[in-house]
Amino acid sequence: MTLLIVGGDFDNNSGTIYLTGSSKTISGTLVGDDQLSDVVVTGSYTASNNATTSDLTIASGGSFTAPAAGLLTIDGVYTNSGTFDNNSGTTYFTGADYFDISSASYVHATSVAAQASLSFGLAFSDDGLKLFSVDYVGQEINTYSLSTAWDISTASFVASKSVSAQDTAPTGLTFSDDGMKLFVAGDTGNDINEYTLDAAFDVSNASFVDSKSVSAQDSQPTDVTFSSDGLKMFVMGYNTRKVYEYILDTAFDVSTANYATLYNVFSYQLAPAGLAFSNDGHKMFVAGNNGDDVDEFTLTTPWSVATAVHVDTFSFSTEETYAYGFAFSTDGSRMYITGDGSDAVHEYHLPATHSGAMIGISAFGDVIVADNVQVFQTSASTTDFSILSGAIVHASGTTLDIDGDYTNNGIFTASTSEVLLSGSSQQTATGTLSGASAFNDLTVYNTSGTGATQSIVFGAPVTTTGTFTMAASTSAQFLAGATSTFNTVVWQGAEDSHVWLASTEADTQWYLDVQSIPMTVEFVTASDSNASSSTYGPIPAFNSIDGGNNSNWNFNAEYGSTTIADHDATQVENAFDFQSKTDEALFAFKLTPESGTATVTELVVTLSGAKKIDTADFSNIRLLKDHDNDGVYDATDEQVGGAGVMSISGFSGGITFSTDWLATTTDNYIVVADWSVPDSGSSLNFELFTSGVSMEDYVGSYTVSGSVNQAQHHRINKGGGGSAAAIGDPAPEGRSEETGGTNEGGELIGDDPNYFWPTAHSGDWTNGAYAYDKVDGTYASTDTTNASSSYTGHGFSVPSGNTITGIEVKMEISGTTAAGDIDVELSYDGGSNWTSAKTTPTLTGTDAVVTLGGASDTWGRSWTYAEFNNANFAVRVIGQPSSNTVQIDAIQVRVYHQSTGGGAGGGGAI
Repeated sequence: MTLLIVGGDFDNNSGTIYLTGSSKTISGTLVGDDQLSDVVVTGSYTASNNATTSDLTIASGGSFTAPAAGLLTIDGVYTNSGTFDNNSGTTYFTGADYFDISSASYVHATSVAAQASLSFGLAFSDDGLKLFSVDYVGQEINTYSLSTAWDISTASFVASKSVSAQDTAPTGLTFSDDGMKLFVAGDTGNDINEYTLDAAFDVSNASFVDSKSVSAQDSQPTDVTFSSDGLKMFVMGYNTRKVYEYILDTAFDVSTANYATLYNVFSYQLAPAGLAFSNDGHKMFVAGNNGDDVDEFTLTTPWSVATAVHVDTFSFSTEETYAYGFAFSTDGSRMYITGDGSDAVHEYHLPATHSGAMIGISAFGDVIVADNVQVFQTSASTTDFSILSGAIVHASGTTLDIDGDYTNNGIFTASTSEVLLSGSSQQTATGTLSGASAFNDLTVYNTSGTGATQSIVFGAPVTTTGTFTMAASTSAQFLAGATSTFNTVVWQGAEDSHVWLASTEADTQWYLDVQSIPMTVEFVTASDSNASSSTYGPIPAFNSIDGGNNSNWNFNAEYGSTTIADHDATQVENAFDFQSKTDEALFAFKLTPESGTATVTELVVTLSGAKKIDTADFSNIRLLKDHDNDGVYDATDEQVGGAGVMSISGFSGGITFSTDWLATTTDNYIVVADWSVPDSGSSLNFELFTSGVSMEDYVGSYTVSGSVNQAQHHRINKGGGGSAAAIGDPAPEGRSEETGGTNEGGELIGDDPNYFWPTAHSGDWTNGAYAYDKVDGTYASTDTTNASSSYTGHGFSVPSGNTITGIEVKMEISGTTAAGDIDVELSYDGGSNWTSAKTTPTLTGTDAVVTLGGASDTWGRSWTYAEFNNANFAVRVIGQPSSNTVQIDAIQVRVYHQSTGGGAGGGGAI
């Protein structure tokens, strides 16, 4: 199909429309009765008028442009593997994954035990304001009113209607499409009983009319339902495990029913009880109490069970272990189960799940979530984002980047998601921002405010269950008189670009509760803030300004620190010989925390000089507090840090201990392990650098200083297998990490695991890959002024939400003569933009290791963790020869980052 113009009536007939043309439009009336059904775009199309679809799928290579400044309504699932142009319009999400159990998610339950000792059948009025449940033992139909349609948590018991005169063991029930007839399946009479009602869906005055025996097919019918036109009846046979189909001469008149055919569900349900169909008869559902699940079938011919094909199964065993009753909401967006296991009705949502590209060139304009449950499986960017009353948004594990206003009058389920407020003008956040709609991580990047004016205005108390982050030069107003609650905060300004916190009413305090540590508050200007309810006492604000009328703040906070040093018993001696070892010490050191509340979050022992070492030969690696200070393992030692994880690549690697432990006093530590007999000629060195110790305390920020002597282990056999002997001199004095460039001839860059090599390049330099081939003496080079090459693919892994404190580029460089230099720039968006250049010292004629940047140097900008991936981060080198050739033997990058804004030593680095 290449062109669709609807000028008259269009009936989608639940079909799928494929748009396959190139540079085409769809126009005319595309909403209301003329709306499109499922649409699959494989070509390139523009909607010139407002349009409504069911599912909208943009295939790979396809493109779809929304109506200009118009409205695109998606009443189903949105999937984008191609390109979407919002065209300054609004996307309106209203749908669900109707009658699709694959995405069902449990919501809540309502007990019916007070009215029913064995809850069996289940049905609703067509408006969802009444719930009906069969009491098998009580032989009655119980009616409940719902104050909110289809929300069983709002159900209230109204009355019971006995049906014992017709059957003493009622099971399932259903209604005619107009609600004027009630039908009840009976286990005693093995029949379907028909009743007329005085008013639609009012069973209080139900009058028995007739019954239809189904005993010839099954002696225990458990549920009954009808086709939408009432000319077919379907009965669930519990004993025979079959669905029976009957044809009625008169709609919804069981006296005219004649048996037609069946479908055997034995392969899927050993105890089938509940039965339901989609509104169009293309799907059938059978719930059972043996597997505690519901099975979905497609019917190639609507309302013909003989054409059923099994497609899916959904388990509800966690909620109900003996299900009988089963029903859907009228539109198929919700599913309900009841049974004897819980004597409760359980509600499930069948959400519309949206996935694919929803950022960048495929970002949305304004988004309105108007109804049902909408799940965003992948990250999305929007202008305004609004959730209307009754709608629910799930954003599990994704990033929602909002450039406009945020309004929530429904429910926002954050799970593990992050919401970014990143507009370029003032944004507001209103509606419900706490409770069930609390954010997980919330990050403010909007720098449009000046402090006197605000980037973000919160019109309601706001809560985060994760981290609330505000970058430098951002500002926010919080609702005066209300309490905003944050699990923890990272408010990281800079000396000339503070973070500003204010109240929506001058001189009226807003209340602040920070519930966990560590927290980072630095270069902040706060005013009218009352933190008296914060769990961990005064808010520690570093290099910050008291803007007035603040309570329970400490604007004179000081950073914590710890020193690493040699163990009191000195360093461990060589332990490799011709024997296997158990509980043997490999390395020793001492920690002296100057802060009394320090927590070690990770400790990495650096391994170097690895030769003939197989990590599989080492096991039971532990870090122990050496309480008797003797440098060897014994029963008094205390394990900390969790199990050590050893890794070696080439000649270097590390042992990582990643379980938190409290370090409040000076303690000696040893690393012990079990290992098999090392090979003859094997060697391995152990070191601890300040960057290998990640610590935090109450204030979050933390510095680590000092050094530890290296431990050297090696094995050499004498005389074809004699006893082991040590070689070489004792271990040298410990060294600190090198920073800043020096021009020592013949210097080697080394392979510190904290530095990452690129894996790809592009540009003008000759043999560009030689800069990362890890072969000494091979060079990427150029003799052309301003020739550039970019290096990418570093493989960083910066945890979500971490603060970037510095970036360091280390190069092994030289010139064919002692002249010229090299400029270095960094990109954070795949090469579209670059930082200002840093320039190396004048090159020497032999290789020298030079570093640019450092632990607290962010190259003139604020970085986010998301910019350190292979698609965004790049290093560009620009040659500035001086009648010579400039050359790079090796290039590496180190990123300093931290979860709480501490110094480079304590915050963690990669």
